[in-house]
Amino acid sequence: MKKIKAFIKRFLERLSPEPEVAGCSLGFSDIRYVAGSGKGAEKYSAQIPEGVFREGVVQNEELLQKALETLHDTLLPKKKNEVIKAVISLPPGVVYTQSVKTPYVGEKDVEESVGLNLQIVTPIRAEDAYMDWQKIKEFDNEVEILGVFVEKARIDKIRGPLERAK
Repeated sequence: MKKIKAFIKRFLERLSPEPEVAGCSLGFSDIRYVAGSGKGAEKYSAQIPEGVFREGVVQNEELLQKALETLHDTLLPKKKNEVIKAVISLPPGVVYTQSVKTPYVGEKDVEESVGLNLQIVTPIRAEDAYMDWQKIKEFDNEVEILGVFVEKARIDKIRGPLERAK
């Protein structure tokens, strides 16, 4: 019976293996990539040339893309066109956060209410920002949320090289 259970377990693991989890941290001087799987964590890095970032803003997208391509070639040397999926951690100072309390207006209107409140408190012009939020606490008559704001221009200058480098 134990052999049958072990066989079934191995069979099911092959049908739906554990997903690989990966994260990529973009700093001002290097890119760090960590992939976790059943074998443990694998760590890789690539240097970002000086002058790519200035005050948290990408100044040279081409050099950033080359650094990302170097990392891609290290990870998948024979699969240049394969996209590497990872959660990206942005450099310091790019993302702003703010806790906001908003009146509870019911589940169906919460998105609109929170969106309006975020537009009011954002440190960046709302039309120049990507914004998102997550509920922190819910009280009887109000909801506390954590708002996240980032300048579109900063993200787009990072997103472009990431997408082109795959």
